[in-house]
Amino acid sequence: MAKKSKRNRAKPQKISQKEVTILLVAAAVFSALIIFSFFDANPTGLVSGHFNVTVASTTSCVVIQNASLTGSVALSSNTSTGSGGTKLVLENNGNGNVSVNFSSNVSVSGLFTGAVSGGSFQWNFSDHESNSVNVTNTPAGLSFTNFREINTSSTTNQVPQLDYNDSRDTLQVGFNVKVPSDAQSGKHSAKFTITCA
Repeated sequence: MAKKSKRNRAKPQKISQKEVTILLVAAAVFSALIIFSFFDANPTGLVSGHFNVTVASTTSCVVIQNASLTGSVALSSNTSTGSGGTKLVLENNGNGNVSVNFSSNVSVSGLFTGAVSGGSFQWNFSDHESNSVNVTNTPAGLSFTNFREINTSSTTNQVPQLDYNDSRDTLQVGFNVKVPSDAQSGKHSAKFTITCA
């Protein structure tokens, strides 16, 4: 009787219960991760949080030095706060940049009560602390280097931006006066309205 040849057949391997459990757990975890990521959830327990605070805006300016000319000024003579006096100094003591508008209650004729023969009353604006004033958008007619005549009806006396940082939050206003030849003796004053917004 002829013997049947045996073929070397690979026996199917049996998967143990333990391996099946591991595969099922891995599939469940993978499915859960996909679902969590779809709904923006974080299954690892690591989440991020935020803290927000809104600081209230405070707009405030204060004059920390008034302007004056030193001594008496002779008729028809010219003097300025840069050479013989003190400039007006304004500080932005708020917590945001501001634009500043200056207006005067008098021009040269009001300062010297009607006397205007050859007289002049001018101002200019500049940094008191370096980089306090942004002059990029300076309105026409306002110069930070040249004096200009004070006009009570002018609307261009605006400093476009005064910084709020403590190291650069002050500007100064310089004055140049030529006393009219018919000015009355005594003290003459002007009052300024300063609006910070």
